[in-house]
Amino acid sequence: MFFIILFFINVTAQSIIKGKVIDEEKNPVCFINVFLKGNTSIGTITNTDGLFELQVDNIVLSDTIIFYGMGYITKNIPVNQIKTNNFLEIILVKKTNTLSEVIISAPSITKEFSIKEMDRITIYMLPISSGDPLKAICFLPYSTNTTENANPELRGSSSDFSRVIVNNIPVYNPVRNTQLSGMGNFSLLNTEIIDNQIIYAGNPPLKYGNSIAGLVEVQTAKKLQNPNQLRLALSLANLGFLYSNEIKKKSFFQVYGNHQFSSAYLAINKKNSNYITDFTSSDFGLNFHSQFSEKFSANIFSYVLYEKYNADNTMFNYYGNSAANAKRNFNIVNIEYIGKKFSLSLNNGTNFSQNDFLFGNIVVQQRENQVYTSIDSKIYLLRYLTFQAGIAHDYTNIKFSNTFPSYYYSVFPFDSTYSFRNSTHNHNFETYLYSKLSIRKFVLGVGLRKNIPIEKQDNYLSYQASLRYTINSNHSLLLSGGKYNGYSIPDYLDENFTHINSMQLALDYMFNAKRFNINVSVYAKKEKAPFFFPDLEDLVLSEIKIYGVEFSCEYSLNKFIFSASYVWLYSRINRGKGWFKGDNDLNYLVRGNISYLNNKWINASISFVFRPGLYYTPIDKSLYIDEINNYKPIYGVFNSRRYGNYSSIDLTLNKAIPFKEAHIVLFLTISNLLNTSNQAKCIYNLDYSLTRYWLYQKMLFYFGAMISL
Repeated sequence: MFFIILFFINVTAQSIIKGKVIDEEKNPVCFINVFLKGNTSIGTITNTDGLFELQVDNIVLSDTIIFYGMGYITKNIPVNQIKTNNFLEIILVKKTNTLSEVIISAPSITKEFSIKEMDRITIYMLPISSGDPLKAICFLPYSTNTTENANPELRGSSSDFSRVIVNNIPVYNPVRNTQLSGMGNFSLLNTEIIDNQIIYAGNPPLKYGNSIAGLVEVQTAKKLQNPNQLRLALSLANLGFLYSNEIKKKSFFQVYGNHQFSSAYLAINKKNSNYITDFTSSDFGLNFHSQFSEKFSANIFSYVLYEKYNADNTMFNYYGNSAANAKRNFNIVNIEYIGKKFSLSLNNGTNFSQNDFLFGNIVVQQRENQVYTSIDSKIYLLRYLTFQAGIAHDYTNIKFSNTFPSYYYSVFPFDSTYSFRNSTHNHNFETYLYSKLSIRKFVLGVGLRKNIPIEKQDNYLSYQASLRYTINSNHSLLLSGGKYNGYSIPDYLDENFTHINSMQLALDYMFNAKRFNINVSVYAKKEKAPFFFPDLEDLVLSEIKIYGVEFSCEYSLNKFIFSASYVWLYSRINRGKGWFKGDNDLNYLVRGNISYLNNKWINASISFVFRPGLYYTPIDKSLYIDEINNYKPIYGVFNSRRYGNYSSIDLTLNKAIPFKEAHIVLFLTISNLLNTSNQAKCIYNLDYSLTRYWLYQKMLFYFGAMISL
């Protein structure tokens, strides 16, 4: 029934608007996004000759067509001003980065040193993103994600070492529903509230702290694309809504919410989701922005989440049920003043969370309170010289109430345990100075960040330098390096805040043409952080060496977009007994995507990932312990074995259907199309003599509809 609806429904009269987009010199402009303001999913892109065709509902005369492209001033054309059968010629004007424009919009001072900038349209135009901002990052070449988790893992580093910053506030663990790989709805953010997100694959800008790998800087919307909008979502496991409304010309609010449920999802995917018992989640978000004057504005973002998950899991020689639930609320308040040569912002964020986990005889109850406050200032001395300075205080208090096995490997429910309560806290008090110098084709950025030690903390200094050279309109180089400091985030394996650091050096080459883009990167870094090793039965402060090479390209031809990337990753770890291969030491990580964009018929995307399996430490034998009536695992050589090769092919289809004043988008996603058995970890029998494998997700179906009113 779904495919019948998807391919054959045509419930209302439609028209095709044709035209050509050119610049001021009458040259065709390709890859311009052309879409309806009332529903961004109804759209297309211009081809290499600047031509486009947009299919719209005859009845939606009150809507507006948006012509949007990076580097050009956006143009709006009301539908009711377009004469029937007319061929449109749209002239786009290039943006000029004058000083007054920079001051009014107060852009990120460091974005010239980023690898990628994505706005709402860019995220939506990636079918593999499922419309989610963090999931869109995971398919990019510098994402070395090997866990099927949407939390960014950048250039071989753990996701714990990178940060997601929302309106100048760090949001730790910015994902939800991580067990539903391939479904979307990964992040705590809704793409509609985002103005843009800037991605630093490495060398995170030192205007932010506590990141030793990479960083994602997210800014929420400062202006609504549509002053009054309602979107409803109904899918196999989710009911959701988003409502935007302009209160006054300078104030607006956006609210969104979701309720996820498992019954229909598990019924359709019963065979490949038999380890899941049930899941549910409910969340609600509010974003409010007010522009009190041309120079003074305020923004409030608040989010509430409750989620529950019940599924099978395995640890050592025990296989059984695990149950987890979480409650969370975070709030972000920003007040900003922008003058002619000076801007000042006050930022405050609070995060309150409660996490409970039960598996075998392990019981973890974690309560976390976090308050983050920063004052940031920018000084525009000259058109080519800018300074940013500030001070930030990040206070976190975590309380644990845990029950653990008396013997770490005896996790059966009836095995002996011990219980304890523990409380830990951390004051991360830092000040920073960042400057940017722009001279012709060169942009130089230099940053320092110094902590103010409290309660016997280590005394450290972070520093960095970045140089971008724009050879011409097509070619550019970025050289960056520095030393970065932060603190590990406590969990049930490591309940302490531990000082961590890294050294990084990276060189990136970027080629951008009308139809063809190429990125080549080489990088090296050394990280120092604590890890728990079961074979050592201890937490060890370890050193990690990572070297990497990235190559990616993208080619567009008419309605097709082709992209591919290759990553070579050399990873070594020293836990005090020499250097060993890291689990993510990969001689190849290949990704690719082919997208076909045709709103008249269907939009389709097929993507693939291939890589070797991860390294792991095998359990070679066991020793029976009479005292506990269980077997103690005896480990082999550290990271001496490897799981089987990993491969996954995903398919995404969506069809837009206008209906009276509404727009309906039907979508279908098939994850792991070939139903490949990808090994994730070992499952052992009681005495560890037999081994089978826990698999990553196999083929899963997910479908639904989005309705815009």
